Amino acid sequence: TLQVGDLVRPADAAGNARACRGTVVLVHGGFWRAEYDRRLMLGLAEDLLERGLAVWNVDYRSIGSGGGYPETFEDLASALDWLAGPPGR
Repeated sequence: TLQVGDLVRPADAAGNARACRGTVVLVHGGFWRAEYDRRLMLGLAEDLLERGLAVWNVDYRSIGSGGGYPETFEDLASALDWLAGPPGR
């Protein structure tokens, strides 16, 4: 799959990890069009990080990039499966 995502944990100004209160999965809107991607969620991701939450900002195949039904939904399911993957990965 061509799917990508950014998993980011809260950090202080020096880049040291902070306590994490949980993880939020962000899925952008974008009408399945290639010009819209996870960058749409960067402002929200920054706000969540400042509040002590980790962020899993995922992308998916869009129309024109192999996406549509059911591929887009399979990509999102795969992203959730990856996040819930085996401990220690």
